[in-house]
Amino acid sequence: MANQSPMKFDPPRYSGPHRATISTGQRVHGNHRIFGIYSPDGRRIPDCDIRAGGLTTEPEQFLSSSGEPRKLDGPVLFAGFAPLQFGHVLTNSIGRLWALEHLPDETKLLYFPKLLKRRLAFRFLPTVLQFLGIESEIVISQESLAMEQVYTASDQFGERYDGRGSSEFLDWLDRRLGTYPKVQQGNRLYVSRSKLGATAGRFACEQHLEVLLQRQGYQIFSPEEHSLQQQFETMAAAENVIVAEGSALHFLSLFKRPEQKVAVIQRRRDLPALITGNMKLRGGGNTWEIDVIREVFWPPLRSDHLSVSLLDFLGLKYALSEIGMIDSKAEWSSPTREEERRSLEAGLAEGQHMLNAEQRQKFLRSRRRN
Repeated sequence: MANQSPMKFDPPRYSGPHRATISTGQRVHGNHRIFGIYSPDGRRIPDCDIRAGGLTTEPEQFLSSSGEPRKLDGPVLFAGFAPLQFGHVLTNSIGRLWALEHLPDETKLLYFPKLLKRRLAFRFLPTVLQFLGIESEIVISQESLAMEQVYTASDQFGERYDGRGSSEFLDWLDRRLGTYPKVQQGNRLYVSRSKLGATAGRFACEQHLEVLLQRQGYQIFSPEEHSLQQQFETMAAAENVIVAEGSALHFLSLFKRPEQKVAVIQRRRDLPALITGNMKLRGGGNTWEIDVIREVFWPPLRSDHLSVSLLDFLGLKYALSEIGMIDSKAEWSSPTREEERRSLEAGLAEGQHMLNAEQRQKFLRSRRRN
């Protein structure tokens, strides 16, 4: 099932068990934090770095000691970064797990978070591991730890490679996923974001689009209402998949097959490199990016990913029919201006209004000054 990525990867490697101590420090700048795993003589253990947009680690220039570290017993694999968001877990937390095939069954998984929050905040990490059939104990820690048996492994997939993965990682992933559902000819699926709510990043009037696609034989599928196993079985069986740009793409990329056709409706003018890289993970054939954005707006908040875009619905019909996703004579319509306005403003608090690109730049400059 694996497709060899053109990106060059080092051969998979793991090392250990090491007697070692984790040393952590403060933020250096931005999302950069001091972090490293060191042997008793101060040497840094290989393959213990994190390279992600949300967190990048840097080793200490001079190894220091700050009190007695807590002991973590038994064999431990340093598994990388523990993010909070589902898509970021997929692209940052599973690239070293292949090494578990070579380690003791009782090996714990050690993750380093950007912020240490209550356990419930990391709910997506155990969900993803359970889907992969991994039952190892999870340790999420920012403190200094002393370990008698720590293993490290090279990261073979994810954000450090813009969403790409090595062929060895994909082979391991296929073994974890087991038997794939058969792609069913004529099976059409639209993967929606509409159930995420009006405050999520989105395009306006998505429910209007759902009605149009249902007329073309598409099943409307909201991933958050189903288990990961159900999502896998549903998405892997569809011949034609239209996806509203979002985290579902990270998941679909793990098991997409050449005989499936995938169209991504953009909600941002420039797709993040992590998404475009993920889309090429299993080979980029039969995958299309559709940009029919008329204008993009933002709520008066700092986060860029919360934008809401207005689509050219007639342009969308043409784009989908050109690649055979819908009939060129499909019954189709555009939402009214009033419907667009209501959808655009649905997630605002009282007294707020949406900002166009120029207004957003003024808003961000004002925030920085303040």
